[in-house]
Amino acid sequence: MVILDGNSLSIVDLVAVSRKFSGAALSHKISKKIKVNRPLGGRKDQNTISNAFHKHACGERRLGIGDYISLDIIRGAMLLKANELSRGLSGTSDRTIKCLLDLLNRRIHPAIPVTCPVGIYGESGYLSYLTELLDNGSESPMHVLLVKDPEQDVTPEVLPAREVWKMLEPEQFELEKKDRFAISTGNCINVAAAGLLLHDAENLTLISEAAAVMSMEAIKTNRESFHKKIQGMRGDRGQSETAKFIRNLTMESQLVSRKSHVDPSSLRCVPQTAGALRTLTSLIHGVFTHDLNAITLGSAFISDQKKGILFLSGGNYHSLPMALIIDFLKEGIAVSGALSERRLFRLLNPKLSNGLPPNLVKDTNVHNGISRYRSVAAGLMAENRILAQPGVLNSVATYEDENDFNPNCLQAALDGFKLVKNVKKVIAMEFLAACRGIDLRKEGIYFNQLTGISKTKPLFPGLGTTRIHEWIRSKIPGGDRPGSLTRDLKSMEELIQSKGLLNLLKTF
Repeated sequence: MVILDGNSLSIVDLVAVSRKFSGAALSHKISKKIKVNRPLGGRKDQNTISNAFHKHACGERRLGIGDYISLDIIRGAMLLKANELSRGLSGTSDRTIKCLLDLLNRRIHPAIPVTCPVGIYGESGYLSYLTELLDNGSESPMHVLLVKDPEQDVTPEVLPAREVWKMLEPEQFELEKKDRFAISTGNCINVAAAGLLLHDAENLTLISEAAAVMSMEAIKTNRESFHKKIQGMRGDRGQSETAKFIRNLTMESQLVSRKSHVDPSSLRCVPQTAGALRTLTSLIHGVFTHDLNAITLGSAFISDQKKGILFLSGGNYHSLPMALIIDFLKEGIAVSGALSERRLFRLLNPKLSNGLPPNLVKDTNVHNGISRYRSVAAGLMAENRILAQPGVLNSVATYEDENDFNPNCLQAALDGFKLVKNVKKVIAMEFLAACRGIDLRKEGIYFNQLTGISKTKPLFPGLGTTRIHEWIRSKIPGGDRPGSLTRDLKSMEELIQSKGLLNLLKTF
């Protein structure tokens, strides 16, 4: 259970509620504080709220089009909105916050389309669906996403809101104007998307490093490049951590050893490249924690010693800070995929793989091995170049140019999740190719351009790499098995998504 007080929410909490369906509750202390200190606002303030709400929120209800936003982003936005309102600066009652959390805990969510009107005061076009659900769920013609039992199936059912209200009878009451305004303004959906993308990028970094080490073993990389003294010269913490991870996995390796040759950048510079993404995500993580507990409302009640309670409008709703974070993450994720594709290419090319046979098969007359992975990976890289384009430059002015700079933050985040999916496919291919390369090294298979395949002394990978290799082989059998490309790739993607691989990698 995640307890909300408006100040201490973490990315771990966000992921737990968004993807693992953990419950959330308002702190009892905060609830009492809101009841005591809740600002009511004068007539002038109420008129300001009424005009603002009528201007942007009412006109944008149910105008979205396209497929629905993924459930984890919607749940994250609901959690962050409840956390934001718990700060007590919106004038919202504790009952409103508890109703919002009741929907979240009962797994009833507004079905929000991917494309909604670009509004002022933040992502009001998206958040107006949440306002509608809280205010008018039992009578609304809108749809909701309902997850009945997350332990059995997390795929949400799309049902009419009226039907869900009759079936589950969640609490509902008429919202005040300031409640509607507070719920439908702000940046919480963008912050939720950015936080989940950051979490995915952090996990992807570790997985991509493990795939790189497997490739190093298969291609017999020079260990000298990862020496502690060399890695410490630059002073980059992420680089040093990645190099240490490589040394831990390749300890006692017969494949990664001191050789006279110089390796290509995709292998030799893994500490510098993967380490750069470690550094990037670490820096963003430190900054992003503040945004999880930020106030991004279009307006708020502020206490002033001389003038009492003031209702002030500001620009905290603007999404550029989140858009910049998302764009940085997108570029880092795309680069991870590009480096993985380069290593995959080397594994499959006998001129570049240091003695591995073409397409990693012992008999090329039988079938062409996993050469098709190369073309699939190239296609994914082509798509990634488009997805990684900076979203902050795609501004579209709306509302008679009042909203004259909008970086389309959420759309950029959705591209980021597509990038993660594509890169995981490429990394899955690299894992499979590297595992097959290690299989061949352990058999003592050696390929020469002139003499073909011959037998030599079997060589074995490092202690850590061996554990990863054996774990993968326990799930995906090795050997030249025609017709298994698609099945093996799907299985490897599932392993990458699973907790098992991440938990194993975190032990090194």
